[in-house]
Amino acid sequence: MATDWFYLDFICLLHDGRVLAVEYKGNHLVGNDDSGEKRAVGEVWESRSKGRCLFIMPDGTDLEAIRRKVAMQR
Repeated sequence: MATDWFYLDFICLLHDGRVLAVEYKGNHLVGNDDSGEKRAVGEVWESRSKGRCLFIMPDGTDLEAIRRKVAMQR
């Protein structure tokens, strides 16, 4: 169960109709409890979407992870 509200940083409608949700955390926040909880919520949301939704929480400055996520999930 989540302990707080969760406001994503970016929500994108992709050209193929999928929805991409991005939650960005700086390197100093990636490993804290709040980030872990948000990652878990996002992963459940993605897993229950039947492939229509993607969730990514890139680690620090690894913004290329977003591109990899979109490309891998096709």
